[in-house]
Amino acid sequence: MQPLHLSKKRKGDVAELAVAAHCLKNGYQVLFPYGEDTRYDFVIEQEGLFKRVQVKYVTPKNGTLDVSCRSSNNWSTRAYTADEIDIL
Repeated sequence: MQPLHLSKKRKGDVAELAVAAHCLKNGYQVLFPYGEDTRYDFVIEQEGLFKRVQVKYVTPKNGTLDVSCRSSNNWSTRAYTADEIDIL
């Protein structure tokens, strides 16, 4: 079976679920927001401490990872700020 070609959006979805699963395995509760217009992908909680998590899927190029710290849609591109996310 050959691997499927995944769209950029689908790769991001896979990455979010992989990171959320890792958090669950390490004792965190995972909370997903309703809708698409939040500045974070999900929230983790442990012992009453909440952290907003933004996940980025990147492919290595020439041995480095270039992580884009911004979001974009059909209308605009916006950088993330420290006030909007806690963990990248």
